[in-house]
Amino acid sequence: RRYVEFELGLGVMQTFHKLIFDRSLPGACPYAEIKYVFRKVPVDLGLNASAQIFSRTGENEKQDFMSWNIMAVSDYSFYQTSTMRLYAGLGVGLSFFEWNHHIMRVGPSTYASGGGDYSILCAMPRIGINFYNHLNVSLGYIFEDSANSNLNLRVAYVF
Repeated sequence: RRYVEFELGLGVMQTFHKLIFDRSLPGACPYAEIKYVFRKVPVDLGLNASAQIFSRTGENEKQDFMSWNIMAVSDYSFYQTSTMRLYAGLGVGLSFFEWNHHIMRVGPSTYASGGGDYSILCAMPRIGINFYNHLNVSLGYIFEDSANSNLNLRVAYVF
C-alpha cells in the first residue's frame, strides 16, 4: 500500500424518510477521498467529499434532493491478506443541503422548507473491503438531517 491514497467512486443510496411524499427513490452518490495510510498500525486518516442526489415522488409530483458532505474519516483494518483488506471506519464532518425535514407543500409541485441553504454536523459509520489495493467496496450510513440521511453502497478505484 502507498502512504497516500486517492479514491474516486460512485455509489447508490437510499433514504428511508418519505417526508410529505409517497416514495423515496434510490439515488447516486459520487465521492472522492484522500487518505494517509500509517505503515506500523492498521489505521488510515483522510478527508472525504461526497454528494447525494435523489428524488421523492408523490401523486403527479416529484422533488429532487441533493446534499453535500465534507468529512474527516478514519478506517481500522481488522483483517488483511496480500490481496484483500476488511475494515470498519467512521467519518465526521459537515453536510450542506437546500431541503430539510421542515419541507412543506405550498402549491401544486411547489415546496418550501422555511429558509435558505442549511448545514449541519454529520457522521458516517462504514464497513468495507478493499481488493488488490485498488478496488474498494463499502457500505455506510450518513446521519444528517432526517430529510437527507441515507444508506449507501459505494464502489471506487484507489490510486
